[in-house]
Amino acid sequence: DTFEMVSEVDDGKLVFKVNYHYMSQVKNASDANSAARARRLAQEAVTLSTSLPLSSSSSVFVRCDEERLDIMKVLITGPADTPYANGCFEFDVYFPQDYPNSPPLVNLETTGGHSVRFNPNLYNDGKVLVSVQSLILVAEPYFNEPGYERSRGTPSGTQSSREYDGNIRQATVKWAMLEQIRNPSPCFKEVIHKHFYLKRVEIMAQCEEWIADIQQYSSDKRVGRTMSHHAAALKRHTAQLREELLKLPSPEGLDPDSDDSTEKCSATTSSEETILHDQVKPSSSKDISSDFKL
Repeated sequence: DTFEMVSEVDDGKLVFKVNYHYMSQVKNASDANSAARARRLAQEAVTLSTSLPLSSSSSVFVRCDEERLDIMKVLITGPADTPYANGCFEFDVYFPQDYPNSPPLVNLETTGGHSVRFNPNLYNDGKVLVSVQSLILVAEPYFNEPGYERSRGTPSGTQSSREYDGNIRQATVKWAMLEQIRNPSPCFKEVIHKHFYLKRVEIMAQCEEWIADIQQYSSDKRVGRTMSHHAAALKRHTAQLREELLKLPSPEGLDPDSDDSTEKCSATTSSEETILHDQVKPSSSKDISSDFKL
């Protein structure tokens, strides 16, 4: 789909209407646009519109500027059974002037104001080092760190991975859920609110499971202090998330009592709210479509 991200004013200057990581590159780029680049971008737009995953487990949404196909934003919902599950992660994508000879530039925007490194392959400045599809939003991100794979299956590796996941889980709730509900990107506001509305009961159950999982290791002297810190943060963020989820209005065109989460968990909206309240108490020239599949 398209969204007006940038416009040209009378003096020819570009004005961005949304935050965009590659703003300076776009403004400094030459106006020249090769025929090969234009054709390739058109092909990519068609490919992305039909090939990206859309499922309850994890989906990918793409917005390009209304006039410029080289300016894109991507939203990926975290895959099930990972520390990123149900979080909304936003990426800025820019196709440089020499594309397809050079690969697209991709930057993670969901970094908690540069405070969170969600994966060893994602620095907190947002730079994406490898394919989002295969190596980033995974079940055990700790082992993405170079050299750490050899510790997989060992007591120390399992312990370190568990600590890492605990931190990622609380950060996912804080920055990829709470912050996305409160301050969604204009490009994806409708998608984000619909995602959290439809999956609100599942998400609260997921948070409850995450809290229980972390708490069972809080008494371990080797990791107890760290895990207790993660558990406290996760409880705090989850309590706030519950309140935000209860505020979400039914998306336009959707019967409040007809969505899957309501059917599975309660027969009415009021009983569903009881569930939410009770569950957690405060205490290169490659085809770039492959980079955005999960």
